[in-house]
Amino acid sequence: ARAVMDLTPHVMLAGRGAENFCYKHQLEFIDNPESYYVVPVGVSPEEMTQAELGHGTVGAVALDAEGRIAAATSTGGVFGKLEGRVGDTPLIGSGTWADEFVGASCTGLGEYFILAGGAQDVASRVRYQGADLQTAAAGLIKDVARLGGDGGVIAVSREGEVAFAWNSDGMKRAGFGPNQKIFSATF
Repeated sequence: ARAVMDLTPHVMLAGRGAENFCYKHQLEFIDNPESYYVVPVGVSPEEMTQAELGHGTVGAVALDAEGRIAAATSTGGVFGKLEGRVGDTPLIGSGTWADEFVGASCTGLGEYFILAGGAQDVASRVRYQGADLQTAAAGLIKDVARLGGDGGVIAVSREGEVAFAWNSDGMKRAGFGPNQKIFSATF
C-alpha cells in the first residue's frame, strides 16, 4: 500500500496488475502462506473453517490540531470466507473514509457495509443532509441491520464530535474530544 501511494497516482491496485507492480518494484512476496499467517489470538483453528462467518476489526479516526481528519481500518478478516473474497476494508469509502468534514471506520461483516454505503455514507449524511454525526452513524447501522448485518462504526467530525453506533452485542471503543472526557467501553 505504501509503494502504491508513493510511486503511483493511484489509490489501489488489484489482481495481476498489483502482482506485476510488486515484481517491478522488488517488493517482498509471501512464499509460504501456511507458515506466514497464524490463527488470531483467542480463535481456534476449527473456528477458522466454520460455515458461519466470524469477523474482527480495529479502527481509528482522529482529528489533529490543524483540523485534518484521518481514518484507518485494520481488518481481522472474515473466518471461513471463500478464496478471493474482498470485504469492505480495502474498498475506499466502504470500511474507511476521511475527508475534510468527517472520518469514519466500520467493523462487522463487510458485505453489509458495502451494500449500505459504508463509512462514506456517514460523511454524506453529515455533508448533504445536515445530519449530526451521531444520527449519521446510527443511520448507517440501521441500514446495515435492515440488510441483515451487524457491526459498528466510529466517526469524528471536523468540529471534534465523536460518534459511535453499533447493533452487535458490543463494540470495544474509546475516545475523547474537546467537549468529552477520555472514556472506553465495550457494551
